[in-house]
Amino acid sequence: MFKDLKSRSGFKKVHDNYPEIMASILELYTGHTKVPIVSALVLACLRDLFLDGGLRTKIYQDGWDLTILLSIVAVLKRPSEDRYLAIEALWRFLRQYPPDVDICNDVSLNHLPELSALLFSPTVKRNYVGVILQLMGFCFKCTFLHGVEYPMIRSAIARKRVDVRRLNTLLLDRLQGEIVREAPIAEVALSTQAKISETTCDEIWLAVALAYLFPDIVFSNPRSVQFFVACLRSSSLHVRAHGMRVLFDFCRRRDPESQVFASRHIVKAWTNGFPPNLQSDLEAYGHSRCHGPIIMSATAELSEFLAQQDESLDFFEFGKTFAKAMLGADRLALAAPFAWKSSELPYNTWFETLPYAAQILRSRSELDLGDILELKFLLRIGQFERVKEIAGKAAIRSPQIGFWYYALTFAMDTIDPEVLELALKGLECPDLPAYERYALLTESSTRGWERALQLLVLPPRSSQFTEGIEHLNSSYRHFLMLIDTAPPDSTGLIGLINLTVLVEVLRHGPSLSPDLKELNYIMKKIPLIQKINDFVAVQEGGLPGQGFPSGTVKDMIFKYFPTTASEWKHFLARANTCQWAEEEQASQNREAPIDILSENIETLRLDGSPSTNANRKLLIRSLVGAHKDVHFYRCSSCGKPNASLRKCSICGQTSYCDKDCQKAHWKVHKKDCKSPIIAA
Repeated sequence: MFKDLKSRSGFKKVHDNYPEIMASILELYTGHTKVPIVSALVLACLRDLFLDGGLRTKIYQDGWDLTILLSIVAVLKRPSEDRYLAIEALWRFLRQYPPDVDICNDVSLNHLPELSALLFSPTVKRNYVGVILQLMGFCFKCTFLHGVEYPMIRSAIARKRVDVRRLNTLLLDRLQGEIVREAPIAEVALSTQAKISETTCDEIWLAVALAYLFPDIVFSNPRSVQFFVACLRSSSLHVRAHGMRVLFDFCRRRDPESQVFASRHIVKAWTNGFPPNLQSDLEAYGHSRCHGPIIMSATAELSEFLAQQDESLDFFEFGKTFAKAMLGADRLALAAPFAWKSSELPYNTWFETLPYAAQILRSRSELDLGDILELKFLLRIGQFERVKEIAGKAAIRSPQIGFWYYALTFAMDTIDPEVLELALKGLECPDLPAYERYALLTESSTRGWERALQLLVLPPRSSQFTEGIEHLNSSYRHFLMLIDTAPPDSTGLIGLINLTVLVEVLRHGPSLSPDLKELNYIMKKIPLIQKINDFVAVQEGGLPGQGFPSGTVKDMIFKYFPTTASEWKHFLARANTCQWAEEEQASQNREAPIDILSENIETLRLDGSPSTNANRKLLIRSLVGAHKDVHFYRCSSCGKPNASLRKCSICGQTSYCDKDCQKAHWKVHKKDCKSPIIAA
């Protein structure tokens, strides 16, 4: 049936006779389901056909996927060497570029138990263990990156009763251990424009996937924490980003963000007084430089001004004063009762008068001050949509005023590139008040950090990865500005300084000493900030030592970082050479019998009784790992290898799988196409 699959011409014949060939394959398989050697031959044939991405897609789209996957799954359960053919066929079925998300989702959601059962089999060849782990990681990567929700995957795996704990332990053993090269049967057989390295990106992806899907199970094993900390020592920023993001997201899920104490809590602590040891530390730093005394002084001045207003009310002067007032201090002072309450002015506190005072300011052409005053009111009561409307228009009118950008970033609660852009614009404004600057630096650094973590786990050759590096470097600069200039009692500073440690590790992981002495310039600032945070926490009914997710991750790093270089040296040696965003390349090829159905099928008796058991085993062994890689040109639209591409009829410079691919690519191609109609 297949005289020659060693060249593109042989695959073109399959394209030309596709219906008849697939019908005969299905008939052969379904008619002899209980004849192991026949199913093995069919799998070997399919494995070879899957080298052509066009054929693979056509087979799947024509509804053959269920039959093929079920046949693969059935053979995977056999204890004989047939199962290696099934692994090879599944590899080829999955690992084409670009990957077919539907196929990967199908395997992730429905067929993981069969693969994991093979991993735990004492008789499975070791070099196939790596292939199976890579298949799992590859499928999870496609499933995760294309938006399948974690709960759906988690419930599907739970229903199938996969032993996640055992799978995670086996994966950690492989990642940590030294991989001894064995007979590279799998590497030869699976050389679909792919290089199977001894520790691969797919295995790391599998570890990441298990951590997100089953965090409680995975992180109950301390070695999992050690592994992700070990990732931080890799020379690959992409690997480091995976490790850091998993640790950060796990700690954020387990330890929700601690309360960021407001200015009023800091003022209360200063008013009540600190313990002697903490008081002496603050005196050494300088009371006048601390946030508490500064805001208390500003609040006292505003309260004195309000006392004058109680004697002689002037809403215009009141509005101007509080529009320019220091953030935090204005809120404390405005809590005072409004002495002029009446039917015309039905306000209980000075804070409630802000919208009215804003109208007066606008009526006298103080548009910017009026908007600032109203925005302070709206931010306090949480009317964020109205905040975005007013501040957005004001930023167009007066782009040099930083308060608009502060208000906009405060009103947006999602990780959005626009928020980061607004914070950066605000930092460029002249005459920016110190506390607006602190707020904008906080937004730009933290949101830039989270955006960097999102983008740095994308393929390193993508533009998004480059953008992630820019966000990482920008957030690093802003974190340094914060910890170098902010007083130790600044709101939320403990979380920010811990994040600075994480940014340093992510940027410089492999060059850091085991004892992380390069971070001493940050670490020496933490004790005073932590003591202040603990004191305020107890004052507000909380517990001391309650940190932020960033603090928990920092503690994990300091616990395990010193020993990872030695304990995970084999993993690091391999991780430092793995290449992300590239398909694996074959390490070697091997000549082997290819003409499976036309030659070998004639030597069999289809009643299920091969001439001898020895001959049957010999034939299957000749099929396992038996395929010569064939070079295919790729579709200009979807990128899949295909032996039967059709060229553009106008210019002949591009090639496509079919009309659908050509139509999808036309918007891009028409600029370069030499059509005289278009050129005219």
